[in-house]
Amino acid sequence: MNIELSLFKSLEENANEYYQKSKKLKKKIPGTLYAIERTKKEIEEFKQQYNAKEEIKKKEQLFSHVKSQWYHQFRYTILPSGLLAVWAQNAQLNELLIKKYATNNDLIFHTEAPGSPFGIIQQTTHKATREDIQTMALCIGAFSSAWSRGLGTTDVFYVHLDQVTKTAQSGEFIAKGAFMIRGEKQFVKNVVLELGVSQKTITHYNEEEEEEYHQRELILGIPHQLKQYGEEKILVLTPTVSEAKDLHKNIIKHFNLDRKFQLPKFIPQGAKINGVLKINNK
Repeated sequence: MNIELSLFKSLEENANEYYQKSKKLKKKIPGTLYAIERTKKEIEEFKQQYNAKEEIKKKEQLFSHVKSQWYHQFRYTILPSGLLAVWAQNAQLNELLIKKYATNNDLIFHTEAPGSPFGIIQQTTHKATREDIQTMALCIGAFSSAWSRGLGTTDVFYVHLDQVTKTAQSGEFIAKGAFMIRGEKQFVKNVVLELGVSQKTITHYNEEEEEEYHQRELILGIPHQLKQYGEEKILVLTPTVSEAKDLHKNIIKHFNLDRKFQLPKFIPQGAKINGVLKINNK
């Protein structure tokens, strides 16, 4: 350590000058320590933000195959027992769903009234439960003309694939997206048109890293049944003949979704939020 002394000052004056400098430096120590701690905190926050962004990128890459599943071109939801329910948005997709994706194991849903989508429950691992059938009937009803007309209930039926045909009888005409139903229909009567919307966490296991990742998706169903397998809350939607103001924005806000999230596939036109049910997940 080098000390500079002034030849024009006495020893006491030199000592006093260094004493005054030390006092000034001492006053700066708390501020300097605070600045150091603040910088450390900012560096740690930056690391956390960076790691979070990297984790999101990793999850998006891991779930890229989920985004390209065949049923994402339709409307779909996961039923109470875990089976997949899929239904179409228009005549062209009605044709595609029944002709390409429906199998002999599936249940085919529709309504008696025109203006309804066709839908299927894929019975891949087990048969659909009563709750599955009721939920799918509601989903079909919510996207039918009964909902758009503001009705409170509707009737939905289901059949097997071998009862569905494009072959018309003499004098009949079958339009695109429509099918003839042969044989006995199983009916779900007086389906109450109150559609519940909640979220469910989908778990994906990465075999290479031996680690699980989770992604939330919107699910539809009967409001009180969604309490069994939904998460956090359930929005109860009912028909309205008038335009529901800010419906999209309110649903995005309730579920803390990205503003770019596409709701039209999941939410029927002419819907309003008629209540919010809380879920006490353990």
